[in-house]
Amino acid sequence: MPNKDVIIHIVKIKTLIIERAYTMEKNVQIDMASNKSTAYENYAEIKKAVESAAMGLYSKYDVQILNVFLSDNKKVIMKLRIPDDIVENFSIGNHMRGVAFYLLKNYNEKYSELVVGKRLLIYTVIPTPTEKEDNVSFDNKLSAISKFIDLLKNDDEESKAKISQIIAVLYGEED
Repeated sequence: MPNKDVIIHIVKIKTLIIERAYTMEKNVQIDMASNKSTAYENYAEIKKAVESAAMGLYSKYDVQILNVFLSDNKKVIMKLRIPDDIVENFSIGNHMRGVAFYLLKNYNEKYSELVVGKRLLIYTVIPTPTEKEDNVSFDNKLSAISKFIDLLKNDDEESKAKISQIIAVLYGEED
């Protein structure tokens, strides 16, 4: 029976593999539709609204809102984790209607004046400089996970060496 540290390490590795195989993280900039106010000026209320909408997104679509923060250039940024199987068709603006609904419901006088053509907020996905095309199919990812789990079951030196190589790649320690 492996000791507690080994089990914790294996769980961390499995978590890394699953997160890389099944999710896409996106940074989304939130702006007001009206030029009368900025999202930066309304940050506290927008953050509450996003937190309110987070549970619904997670329960319906398995989409996680990791955090909402202010960038250095006074922009409101929301970090999302979206499952790979829906990332292609997931319309952020459409699914984030709950945020505008929360703001209009709880702060109607303030935000009703800022609606422009049925829109209160605008969401813009910020492309990441490290984003690259993922050419690995979902089936190949599952196969790799299965092979890694089989390696974890073995106790020979060759399996241990392969596990060490995989750990180095996962943690960015490759030569």
